[in-house]
Amino acid sequence: MNTSIRLSRLRACATTVLIAAILTSCGGGNSDSTTALPPHTSAPPDPTIPPLTETDSPPPLPTEAETISQLPAVADNLSIDAKAACTMQGIGSITYTADKAITILGVTQETMTGSPSIQYCLVKLKVDPAINIWVSMPLKAWNGRFRAEGNGVYAGGTPVIAQDSVRQGFAGVTTDTGHSTFALDGAFGMAELGKPNTQLQEDFAFRSEHLMASVGKLVTKA
Repeated sequence: MNTSIRLSRLRACATTVLIAAILTSCGGGNSDSTTALPPHTSAPPDPTIPPLTETDSPPPLPTEAETISQLPAVADNLSIDAKAACTMQGIGSITYTADKAITILGVTQETMTGSPSIQYCLVKLKVDPAINIWVSMPLKAWNGRFRAEGNGVYAGGTPVIAQDSVRQGFAGVTTDTGHSTFALDGAFGMAELGKPNTQLQEDFAFRSEHLMASVGKLVTKA
């Protein structure tokens, strides 16, 4: 029994010595072993940056009326007939620019059935590496406006003809968003397992929409 008490006391003493050693190494324990930290000082102000004042504030955002007033005026009753021929020569008469090479794949004159039937020019382009853009323009009675038609889910496949836009007198544009896979299949965004296809992801996310607008407007101006 006495031996057990002695062992317990020895363990307690050893634990106390160990804790004291740890505190000493970390700067704890007695006040004699602590080291005072230097007082915090701020960096001197940069003389090239003017100080802020209470009157400094961001400029106010324009109102809706101010924004609309800055847009170019377009009459509601415009009726413009095509000037350039709906041919490779006519459409290719201007220089097309983008962040990568542009190829005109085809230019055809089409007829939309209905009452009345509508003739329009269909221009198919590709911006490298694989963004397909289709521009449909009425040959007569164009209302002077440009309209993009959207897709669904992951888009992809063959671009559709912007028939709804043409029927309403718009120049319409569509895109496959840079890939030809099924609209419900997002596998195009991966080069392989664990490795993203960054180019196709960027094309789908924002690049194809930007090029659809910028290149489509160039075609319309031709």
